[in-house]
Amino acid sequence: MTSEKIYWLADGAVHSGSPLEYAAAGAPLIERALGNARERFPYPFDITAGDVSAIEQESLKDRIDSPQLSDGERDILGCMLSPLVHSEDEQGIAQFLYPLILASAPAFTPGVKTISELL
Repeated sequence: MTSEKIYWLADGAVHSGSPLEYAAAGAPLIERALGNARERFPYPFDITAGDVSAIEQESLKDRIDSPQLSDGERDILGCMLSPLVHSEDEQGIAQFLYPLILASAPAFTPGVKTISELL
């Protein structure tokens, strides 16, 4: 069953639209928050190939709360990531980014330019 209309919270209000409108609102936010996954893990099957020292103590909440996102953008990003995250405070960004890259390994080609294309 496909939904024609979905609802999400942002800026203290309920918003609605098509799944494509929701995805269009969230895709650039996912890219901004998680777009450095390939930089940190350049080779999906070699976890030691990238330097993760800068993100080792960073949580997903740190990324969501980054100053480059407005309150409404944080709300949308949190909604979009909620099916994948058990606790934003406890989910380490390195532990979140690596499976994302590993899952993209079959599509790890120059044709896939952004993380949001993989989700």
